[in-house]
Amino acid sequence: MKRFQRHPRLLFVSLVLFFLALFRGAVSAQDSAIETLKRQLADMQQQMQKMVERIEQLEREKAAEQAQSSQAEPLPSRSAP
Repeated sequence: MKRFQRHPRLLFVSLVLFFLALFRGAVSAQDSAIETLKRQLADMQQQMQKMVERIEQLEREKAAEQAQSSQAEPLPSRSAP
């Protein structure tokens, strides 16, 4: 500790290096978190695309069923008054 009292620059440089090392670790952790979030976002986008495709498929099937049922229904007959 006496060395730092005699050489304040050494203390300053040591503190700067220490905080830079801490900051680098924090930035690295943030980068890792950002990459994780990007992967999660990409996965969610893929799931949403699959859901959209499934909805479109179900809508096509429903439209086809409605078209078939409208063709299969007999026309109502009119009775003579």
